[in-house]
Amino acid sequence: MYGLPLILILIVIGGLIAYVGDKIGMKVGKNRLSLFGLRPKYSSIIITVVTGVLITIFSVSLMMLASQKARIAVFRLDDLLLEIERSKAELDTLRADKKELQQQTENLAHNLKLFGEKYFLYLNQEVLYKKGVEVSQIIINDESKEEISTQLNNWLQQLDSQAQELEFNKLRYNGRELDKLITILTEKEASYTVRLITANNIFKGDDLVVKFDLVGVNL
Repeated sequence: MYGLPLILILIVIGGLIAYVGDKIGMKVGKNRLSLFGLRPKYSSIIITVVTGVLITIFSVSLMMLASQKARIAVFRLDDLLLEIERSKAELDTLRADKKELQQQTENLAHNLKLFGEKYFLYLNQEVLYKKGVEVSQIIINDESKEEISTQLNNWLQQLDSQAQELEFNKLRYNGRELDKLITILTEKEASYTVRLITANNIFKGDDLVVKFDLVGVNL
């Protein structure tokens, strides 16, 4: 029983209770009857109050009997509000997770696109240097550490300055390997040939990534 029929029943029954209560009140007042030893005036007021209470009790009772939602609203409203708050918190968490997943998906799609483009270039672009190929070499004589360091750095800067001419982006190498190489050459009392070897396949426009090679010495 929902909606208009329930409202009509509440109106009719409430009206009947009010009517009966009014008739009883009038009779008590007219006949100057007394309830609980009270004066007729106060007895009439009590009947009016009781009538209103009965109307309220009947209305609420009928609504709870007719509607499960009404019973929940009366007896479980606090629990329902807490559940709503928990649901809102869970929804906010799910929305945040969704946003994060969307961002991860976009990043993955972007990375896949870059990988695809790079792989396409790998298949179609001209290879400047294959992995393990000598790019340049220099002979270092038995000199002081400062002189050896100057020679090596000048050599590397000169090669890097030829990037545009040789069609690569820039020269890249491991600074720690360079320091180790300078230390080894300083300790040796002989001339050595230092070579730059490509660390991987180098395509046009790529960084020229190299390793140092000293014949007979593991760096």
